[in-house]
Amino acid sequence: MRATVLGRYRGYLEENGVESHSVTPTYPALRLCVDNWRWQGVP
Repeated sequence: MRATVLGRYRGYLEENGVESHSVTPTYPALRLCVDNWRWQGVP
């Protein structure tokens, strides 16, 4: 899971309806790699 990042934008806890102890992520990012002959050499 080193290619996965979860985060939360600033101010999320100040939004109406969001509980002050919420740990819900609002931003996911992941790195995916395809390793087959068709995509060989493509960055």
